[in-house]
Amino acid sequence: MAINKLFFTIALFLLLGCSEKDFSKLKTISKIYQDRGKQILEIKSSDIKNVNYPVIEVRSNNVIKRVLMIPISTRNNYTFYSNGGSQALTLNGSIISKTIGFNSGLISVEIEKNSPLIVKKKLSEWPKHSTRKYSFISHLNSKNSFIFDCIFKNKKDDILNILDNKIKLIRIEEHCSNDLLSFENVYWSHEDGSIKKTTQRVSNKEIFLTITFLK
Repeated sequence: MAINKLFFTIALFLLLGCSEKDFSKLKTISKIYQDRGKQILEIKSSDIKNVNYPVIEVRSNNVIKRVLMIPISTRNNYTFYSNGGSQALTLNGSIISKTIGFNSGLISVEIEKNSPLIVKKKLSEWPKHSTRKYSFISHLNSKNSFIFDCIFKNKKDDILNILDNKIKLIRIEEHCSNDLLSFENVYWSHEDGSIKKTTQRVSNKEIFLTITFLK
């Protein structure tokens, strides 16, 4: 635990370049979000207003309920996020392509290179159909891959409260299925295709992650 806290401290100072006061505020938030045994407080805009760096909130329906993450590195559109502890994930655009510490075993997601989920496009230009390949690592250390046909549908207006602000967005459902399994991902986006929040399945079990792009 001490090593994790030290790593998070160093990472935030190097990446965010914030003052001791700003860092203390983020450290407090991180502690709250990592301690799933206590009441979790909502993040307010004042908590991260002086942080000039992307911050995401990740929620899970599994053991890890909520954590706060910052980007560590970006390469070829893949961004690696970490909470400085035992949880991390990789985003390809808005697609969760790999997870660590969420008990999901997700090691890769393959999607069309021109997908609006990784290349921003106006909602009017989103295709109706796409193909997705998910790969998971089993408890026996074997790789299991599944291919799904995915369909965007049921777009409707929605209002989310993010950092004390009510934001009008479009809620888009994505239904994915094959002969063995079906599930639903959800995206909340502006008309220009900027995704602010998403819920995605990340396991061949019933594990979902919800990511909110705070800034």
